[in-house]
Amino acid sequence: MRSHQTLIPNFSCHFVSQGITGHELCHYFWDPKVRMEWEGTLDSTNTIEAVSDDTVITHQIHKRVWPTTQRDALFWSHIRHVTSNDETRPDMWIVCNYSTEHDSTPVSMNNGSVSFFSIYATFLEMGTAVFLVL
Repeated sequence: MRSHQTLIPNFSCHFVSQGITGHELCHYFWDPKVRMEWEGTLDSTNTIEAVSDDTVITHQIHKRVWPTTQRDALFWSHIRHVTSNDETRPDMWIVCNYSTEHDSTPVSMNNGSVSFFSIYATFLEMGTAVFLVL
């Protein structure tokens, strides 16, 4: 069982105007096959289980940043397309990452003790197209 929970509320908002759709943004964030291309804080990412076409369980090991202990994270990640009921509003894409536990997750041991500080977090990313009329 994992321990050492710390709660750090965080909210950020990013606007991308470089010709990328909400679907592309969320898919790139969700897909573990491309995560190492953009996530510079990772040493490794491994898919533990593909639960379905839109949900995976992933174990990530983050790079150690001195003087902190190296972190790892185990979470399920789900991507979903939300169709708009209003033709004046665009569709939306959502990715939710939520910490979990899994029996087949490797626990790294260092002299009899766990060598990672586990991250417990919930992440939600939403992507949509916004059209500005000037």
